[in-house]
Amino acid sequence: MLSLTPRQYEVLALLARGYPIKSVSRELNISVATTKAHTETLYQRLSVHNRNAAVYAAFSRGATLGWRKTDGAAIKPLKQVSL
Repeated sequence: MLSLTPRQYEVLALLARGYPIKSVSRELNISVATTKAHTETLYQRLSVHNRNAAVYAAFSRGATLGWRKTDGAAIKPLKQVSL
């Protein structure tokens, strides 16, 4: 589907929730440099150049990124996240 590693998928899911790179690294307990490397690799694998395009591409290909569809077309987070 997306051809991402589990860690890249976790990074993408947090980026989709609006986390900045620094917060993603803290949440996953990895360095900022590692987070940036995962981000760049997932951008390449999704053939995009930024976070918004990556999230759009992932949703378009059927990824949920930790979100669920409700009765309507709206997508809601599975749980609240505090930054």
